[in-house]
Amino acid sequence: MKKRYTIHPAVVEWVGTDRVTVSLESTGYCDTCGASRSCLEYGNKRHITVLTNKAEFYHVGDHVTVSISNVAVKMAYNLAFTIPVALVVVGLVAMHWFKIKDTAAAALILFVVADYFVTLYLILRNQRGRFKFKLSKPHKTT
Repeated sequence: MKKRYTIHPAVVEWVGTDRVTVSLESTGYCDTCGASRSCLEYGNKRHITVLTNKAEFYHVGDHVTVSISNVAVKMAYNLAFTIPVALVVVGLVAMHWFKIKDTAAAALILFVVADYFVTLYLILRNQRGRFKFKLSKPHKTT
């Protein structure tokens, strides 16, 4: 059966009233994670701020697990990489087809890609729940 969530161990570094900031214990898997852009990198550590209504249950130094839906990971990957690359390729083919000069074509494609990212930012900035990380304490075994 396929995993439905990407799960990483982490340590709580800061606790607020409605959010918890954690540091991932290992960053070896970050390069292959489609949600890695949602993490903040400080030096060689990856930090994630998780919105939660149960922040009072977490304390600095707690070992926790951070998870995100694989559907959200794939969506983030497609929005950040696949669609912009497709825009560039389609734009280059269209510019070649219509015999537009290279300099003008490059400027137009850069404008389209920049416009895509600005539009994406404006649409997603108020939809934080779409890429929501979940936080949980691992079960203790004796």
